[in-house]
Amino acid sequence: MGGSDLPDDPRGWPDNPFELLGVSYDAGDADIKRAYTRLIRRFKPEHHPEQFRLVREAYEFCKQRTAWFRFPSPRKPEPPQAGPPEQAERSLAKDVPPPPAEDVGTDRRQSLDAPPDVHPEAGDPTNEESEGGRVGSDADFDTEEPRVEGQPTSDRVVDRVEQLWATAVNGAEAEAYAGLVDQSRYEPDRVDVLLRLYWLLTLNPDLDPVRTRHHWLAAALVLSNLRGPAVELYRRELEADPLDALKEPYDRLLTNSAAVADLTAVVRFRSAAAGRANLGGVIVADLTAIKTRVRDYSDTEWLGLIVTAAVWSILSHNNLLKEFWQTELADLKDLELSHGSQFDRLDDASAFAVSVMKIPSIPPELHAVVRTYWVEQGVPRPQELGRAVEMIGAAPYEWLFQFDHIYRESGPIFLALFGRAVERYVAAHGAFDEITFPPELIRSQVDTLGLRYFDRTLWYEKTSFGRVAVLKYLILNCIDPMELAACCGQDSDPRLQVLGELVRNDLSMRVVWLTQMAARV
Repeated sequence: MGGSDLPDDPRGWPDNPFELLGVSYDAGDADIKRAYTRLIRRFKPEHHPEQFRLVREAYEFCKQRTAWFRFPSPRKPEPPQAGPPEQAERSLAKDVPPPPAEDVGTDRRQSLDAPPDVHPEAGDPTNEESEGGRVGSDADFDTEEPRVEGQPTSDRVVDRVEQLWATAVNGAEAEAYAGLVDQSRYEPDRVDVLLRLYWLLTLNPDLDPVRTRHHWLAAALVLSNLRGPAVELYRRELEADPLDALKEPYDRLLTNSAAVADLTAVVRFRSAAAGRANLGGVIVADLTAIKTRVRDYSDTEWLGLIVTAAVWSILSHNNLLKEFWQTELADLKDLELSHGSQFDRLDDASAFAVSVMKIPSIPPELHAVVRTYWVEQGVPRPQELGRAVEMIGAAPYEWLFQFDHIYRESGPIFLALFGRAVERYVAAHGAFDEITFPPELIRSQVDTLGLRYFDRTLWYEKTSFGRVAVLKYLILNCIDPMELAACCGQDSDPRLQVLGELVRNDLSMRVVWLTQMAARV
């Protein structure tokens, strides 16, 4: 599956970038670009931002890999050597590279390293210069393969980096780090060296008393013009620790001369992290820094960034950010007819904030999950959802009735959004891949609960034993409440039919059950 066969849901996409684009490993640049163009015509960034991001990353990976590891065409046979055989042997011997380090596997080097050595033509002995000079005529350099952009200048450089990395793998991290720092000065245009330094400091921060991993990642982002694997690493840093990832040395990224599309992608990552942390000042500074370039590029793109910032402001009650987006939005009123859905997002967020987000009985842990889900419509992050799940898991049956109280105060919208966010998280992590119980078995097990009848009037009372007993049964056996409702609703027993109806309409029960499934992920 790949290429034009990709489903709309990115969770079903292959992890291999070549399979995602639907190209072979030896595909040329033209084939890779053709496959990329077909996919972005289908997954436009304004409609499918997540799918577009994955396609773009796959394209960048495939393009870089083919540039680095493309083998040159075979050379024509060398003409006979002029001069004594001993002299020719000595000339060739001088050009044979040293054997690879013992720490680096031969098989891996043959498949991943730069193209194999092509020995320069051994020139006439009369052309051989004195000690320290070059061997061969100028024709040797005229016939060299053209250097691909980003490709290392020689096998010696590749060997040096690989040897240093193998040294780190074998435990000599300090030696490897010092060597890679020197290599970064020798080859200042190599992003991969910077990323290796980033990983070494991630694993062992004590290697450098002055710099942190953020120093090297920021340098890699600037050098790559906000493209490639450095961007994905930065996105993960923003999710894991937004406070560190939003300050120096990353605060100068937006002055980069990157393409506007790449610039806005990084700003979206930063705005999401700043919004979750309620750092409205960071969002204002970022948008101010890129305003001129983005507006020259597309007013529609600028509108999307402003509306997202406005929604974060509305749901977080951030006054600093509010003043900024109201001023900018007033200058974009001419887009209201053609982009009405964007303005509708603001109206919906305002209504939701007034009716729900100010209710005191809703703890901030739940607020954070619902606020982020409302803005991003994606899978919640473990850091955010984990706090809510841990809080509910400490007393799940008490929270069953606490959710009833929230339901009475805010209506179904808050619980529905929170439940949908948790459900996406559980589905994304495969927690629904449990054994499916036959309906007959479920109905027979309900009988073992010892419940003679189910009263609609007493179902939501704290004194009702039946509701808690059913929830315990569902959590213990990982049975979805909707599955139980469907089984009981089809039974001829009126008692089970009533149970099916009660469970189907019990939003609080389903939310508690979902949080317990999320705790098992």
